[in-house]
Amino acid sequence: MQGDLYSFNGEIFRSVELREGDRVIRKESADYLKGKMLFNQEEPFFLLRTDVPIKLSKVLTGKELTLALQLMTFLSIDGCVLKHEDGKLLTRSCLIEITGKSDRTIDRLVTGLVKHEVIIKKRIGKNSCFVFNPWVAVMGNKVKSDVYDLFKDTRWAKEPFTPPLDAPTEE
Repeated sequence: MQGDLYSFNGEIFRSVELREGDRVIRKESADYLKGKMLFNQEEPFFLLRTDVPIKLSKVLTGKELTLALQLMTFLSIDGCVLKHEDGKLLTRSCLIEITGKSDRTIDRLVTGLVKHEVIIKKRIGKNSCFVFNPWVAVMGNKVKSDVYDLFKDTRWAKEPFTPPLDAPTEE
């Protein structure tokens, strides 16, 4: 199949033969990409629904919300299990060390996050781990089916998306 290559100003600058696997970028896409650049490509990131922070702040205590945000930095790409960069599971003792909180405080905060279905504690062999609810935050855009099944009946999965409110209009 024959196709034309266009420059950003719309002029044809070369005719080419399109082959299987070639991608077409439409003018609207090219216009959208003008002035934009890839950002922090080497940095990991997670997806957070835009309505979740406000909803979390309404059900969690301030300290629970802070811990939830800290836990998000340990999201793994393989199933929302909280892990260190080297692949080791995030443990209770590590949480105590990272946060500087007492073991009793960490236990209370973790219990609150479990109660509000933000995380669950799960056993993997002899080890215990924390799994983060992908309807709250997830690394990447894919979730293992067993993680999906763990959280599909939580309030966060059933909660409809509500965009942030527009700023009030002044009268």
